[in-house]
Amino acid sequence: MVQEVITDRLLRSWLRCRRRAWLDRHGEPDQRLWTAHRALALSDQLASFQSLLPERPAHGEVACAEGAAGVVGLRLRGKGPDDLPLEAHPALLERVAGASAWGDHAYRPVLGRQGRNLTREHRLVLALWAGAGGAPAGAGAPRPGGGGGWAGLAARAPHPLPRTAGPAR
Repeated sequence: MVQEVITDRLLRSWLRCRRRAWLDRHGEPDQRLWTAHRALALSDQLASFQSLLPERPAHGEVACAEGAAGVVGLRLRGKGPDDLPLEAHPALLERVAGASAWGDHAYRPVLGRQGRNLTREHRLVLALWAGAGGAPAGAGAPRPGGGGGWAGLAARAPHPLPRTAGPAR
């Protein structure tokens, strides 16, 4: 039996609407509809990230090894409770001081959000990113290929939250 991967996108859609999550997992991908809410959220996220970084972010694990200031397009994989496979897709990783698997620099995920408050959706995604990365948020870089940091994450609190990019106004 093939075990399905739990992703941040799946958890987000499950929080919003369980039917939507089921359709995302089992529905026809070509029947997905464009929504104005998603388009506005992505536009606001792009504006926030552009104001956060001085240059265009680099792409993938190669950029992490080179020490780019911002990295997009990286998948974090890890194991959850009962060896449940986790996969996270942070929109942006920002370079911070510290040592990691990529050298003398580390990365932390940046959460693009609308408004001032962290919602339940934001907290769930941040926890998944920390678990899939194999380390608490802000404690260094996610290891390439993932790690097993999901179990015991709550016991390691308090830990700093990843940086959030707010409105770019």
